[in-house]
Amino acid sequence: MSPRHSKDPRCPRCAFRGDPCLCPEVPRVEAQLEIVIVRHAAEIKKQSNSARWAALALECRVLDYAATSVPFDAAALDLRDAWLLFPGGDPTPAPAAPPRCLIVPDGTWQQAKRIAARVPELRRLPHLCIGAAPQERRLRRAPENGMSTLEAIACALDVCGEPVPAGQLRELHRAVMARVERARGWLPPP
Repeated sequence: MSPRHSKDPRCPRCAFRGDPCLCPEVPRVEAQLEIVIVRHAAEIKKQSNSARWAALALECRVLDYAATSVPFDAAALDLRDAWLLFPGGDPTPAPAAPPRCLIVPDGTWQQAKRIAARVPELRRLPHLCIGAAPQERRLRRAPENGMSTLEAIACALDVCGEPVPAGQLRELHRAVMARVERARGWLPPP
């Protein structure tokens, strides 16, 4: 059984209802590339925040940006040989030597672009831009070629030569979408 707060029927880790919640389906994904997510504060409580599921699978750090009670501390980022997963732009060719770390801004398209623009330490990093999103259903409305943070991390892992963890994250995305589609009545129960 998943841990639950008594007043909220959603799992505090994965934000899904049900017993079991999504937690048993979240794989342990081991990637050589260190992922650090910089999550916009508006995303913290959103049930559709896919960075939450990526962080559970990758066991990566999540730093919150624009939280009113805690100023963002860029010193918490280890930026040695780090790149920024940048929203927008032409796709970056696979780097000759993959970065050690990938900083991933998480939020809506506009929030992610603001994070990348307003944190001076991030502006100085090389950018990793990924191609268009696969044509699949979305948890939220996205701009053309937009994708969830979970999908973007999977694409970035592919570009950096890590197809196995990328595939594991794509499978997790499919599991999430199947649950959401069943809940919305788009798919019959399993």
